[in-house]
Amino acid sequence: MAEDPASVSIALDDPPMEPEPDWTRLDILSGCRIREWTIDRGRPTEFAKTDTGTAVVRIVDMAGLFDPTNTTSPYHGKVLPGKQAAIALQYPLPGFEWHTLFRGFVESWQYRLDPTRQYMELELQLVDGFAILARAQLEVGVDGAIPPYVGMPAEQAATLAEMAKGNVLYGESDPDPDDTGTVGDRINAILGDVDWPVGLRSVFTGNVRVGPKAYGPGTSALDALWDAADAEFPGVANLFIGGPGVNPVGGSLAGLLVFRGRQARFRPTIAEYGIQRRTVGDPSAWNDTADPHYLEVVPVAELEWSNGQDNLFNACTATPQWVGSGATIRQLNPDPPDNDDVAGQLVKDDTSVDAYGLRSLTFDNLQTVEGIHTGNDSMVETKLFATYYVENYSTPEPRITRMVFKSRHPTDPHAAALWNHLCRCDISDLLTLKTEHPGGGGFDDDYYVEGIHYTCRPGGPVPIVELSLDVSPRAAYTSNPFDADPDPEL
Repeated sequence: MAEDPASVSIALDDPPMEPEPDWTRLDILSGCRIREWTIDRGRPTEFAKTDTGTAVVRIVDMAGLFDPTNTTSPYHGKVLPGKQAAIALQYPLPGFEWHTLFRGFVESWQYRLDPTRQYMELELQLVDGFAILARAQLEVGVDGAIPPYVGMPAEQAATLAEMAKGNVLYGESDPDPDDTGTVGDRINAILGDVDWPVGLRSVFTGNVRVGPKAYGPGTSALDALWDAADAEFPGVANLFIGGPGVNPVGGSLAGLLVFRGRQARFRPTIAEYGIQRRTVGDPSAWNDTADPHYLEVVPVAELEWSNGQDNLFNACTATPQWVGSGATIRQLNPDPPDNDDVAGQLVKDDTSVDAYGLRSLTFDNLQTVEGIHTGNDSMVETKLFATYYVENYSTPEPRITRMVFKSRHPTDPHAAALWNHLCRCDISDLLTLKTEHPGGGGFDDDYYVEGIHYTCRPGGPVPIVELSLDVSPRAAYTSNPFDADPDPEL
């Protein structure tokens, strides 16, 4: 097995999609110095889709190692866009392992020759796997999973055949009623069509069946993947490219396309989800400094919050595709609803509307067919999505808008907890925030990590690291509308 990347590394000798490449570590090369790197990945809130992760590495190249015009460089001919790259962080003491914070691909090599002509400033611009999937277009006549029409009602078979003309059609994985045709099946089918390696996936099955979907020429694989994830539970089920989080089948999640269904947020203690937990905030909130938990608190350097209406919703509509008169196919649902009452999919909190005005949220054309374990048809299952949002977001609550952590010297009493957090923090980690405020207030609440932003300036006895997080309140996941779903099986 190839070694894990350390500091800033590039896989100069392997193809872009090699799951276990050989890494060339840049910061230990003679004539090369890493000046700074930044990472941005995740999403700002639980209502947004995860963005393409990006990273920037600023390098001083004093030997022309990565100058593509330097034919004497040992790396000549290898300094190309598309190469795999990774950024890792280590507890600043000898003997500690490196943790990969970002793994992706070189988008571009940007150069500036210093006026002295003694060195070049090189900026590596990196993107994660979402950029690859966004550019990978589904090809008509090549991609898609069309189910056999044998055994289907003639009308449904004819409709599917018509949908497939000139399009990429994904249908059920198998018309056999014992085959559930899960979200995970659809995600893996799409990833297989665009040659995304199995070794770079961590895809759970999901808890709903998905219906057929026709995609026109030029549709990106990422768009189709999000359609599948939204069928599971829009906003709650999540897709992201993993970082140093725990991989249930071993190793980290770095660089893997991760899909976690709706239960990961409702059942964070289930080991298979790999959700890491830490306590953060003000160590003084632990009144007894002799308590061993005192040293486990990760100190927050900056904390800001607001109490507004940005994340308040008191009306929500969620509907499956093919709702309306004449929608006889209803996603091949073997037990379709008796009516097409779109208005009946609206859930509304009149008390909240009176107090704050109408604030609506809509999820339309979802590919949800039925709940595998709930037994709900498409209308009932998707209406539960709408019910969840109104029940949990119709009243304003304080929201953390800025949570920042800054590195400390290893001699600091909280250094071990802090560096563990800096090295291991990943999307969906669960943080318990404890603070004390003037007048007696304070937080003692759990928050999920949604977005991750690093800045690091290496050098000196301790690298200067700043980690800023976007978080969402766990309180929104207290009541689970899908208790019938089982724990995951790997």
